[in-house]
Amino acid sequence: MNSTHHHLVITNTRLAGHPSGALVDIAVDGDRITAVTPTGTTRPAKVLDAGGAFATAGLTDGHSHWIWGAGMLDWLDLVDLRSLDDILEGTSIPTP
Repeated sequence: MNSTHHHLVITNTRLAGHPSGALVDIAVDGDRITAVTPTGTTRPAKVLDAGGAFATAGLTDGHSHWIWGAGMLDWLDLVDLRSLDDILEGTSIPTP
């Protein structure tokens, strides 16, 4: 058994995307995940039993709005700019 005593352990959890599908314990201390171990191998102060539910890392919504972004291109004048420095120093996108 892991000798570290964790604040919270989410036990009997399946990790999304893990090919084995094995149950694990996810140890949480403060606002951080500090360990992922086979179920039953951690010492928790508090236990949350996931009952075999899946856990996944925090997700980021990385979508973009291409149509909206393309519409902004008519506001950007690059005619007299010849280098990356020119672009970084000399461009601004005005508010419509």
